[in-house]
Amino acid sequence: MIKGIDVVERIGKSPTKVVGAHLNVPIEPVVIEQVALLDQPLNIAERLDYKKSNKLAQTEDTPKSKGKK
Repeated sequence: MIKGIDVVERIGKSPTKVVGAHLNVPIEPVVIEQVALLDQPLNIAERLDYKKSNKLAQTEDTPKSKGKK
């Protein structure tokens, strides 16, 4: 997966219930409206660059400590 991880995370946080032998069934139905397969797979460098830039965009700028003096 290269896009849409925010949707997956929201699905993972949705409330669930037990239905028969099935655990963690979403209380509200989860409908996936669109899926796309890539014609060419991304190479590992492209995936890492995407994940890195996405992660950096989601983090807040906080001052970094330089250790004890």
